[in-house]
Amino acid sequence: MLRKLIERLRGRRGGQAGRENRRDARHKVNQVVVASHPRVGLTSLLLVDISAGGAQCEAAAGLRRGDRVMVDLPLEGERAAEVMWSLAGRAGLRFAEPLAPDALRALITIMRFGPTGDMCAGEDDPCEDHRFPG
Repeated sequence: MLRKLIERLRGRRGGQAGRENRRDARHKVNQVVVASHPRVGLTSLLLVDISAGGAQCEAAAGLRRGDRVMVDLPLEGERAAEVMWSLAGRAGLRFAEPLAPDALRALITIMRFGPTGDMCAGEDDPCEDHRFPG
């Protein structure tokens, strides 16, 4: 049973490599946000990646699959999300309403570079992880 869960989280079916079940490209971030939940109350989450459709977070102890939370995102304010999976203090969130492309781009900039849009520390150009296509 645990093996099936791990394979499903890795996007595999029946032990064979498969595509991850995601519609949107994920972007690495490192941002603490506040989330509210009826059972857990207010809690801090560390977002480690974000896409138009959702985010992956750490420090998600107490959140369970199917829980509905309100996540306070920079620039966007509170966003409703559903916990799609939860394992070992990490969780995958799906936003009730996807982020618009411009809003996602602004969030990624803030979450990677800070509010001033500064480049990576000590670099003249952003590292490859922090470049936007086109």
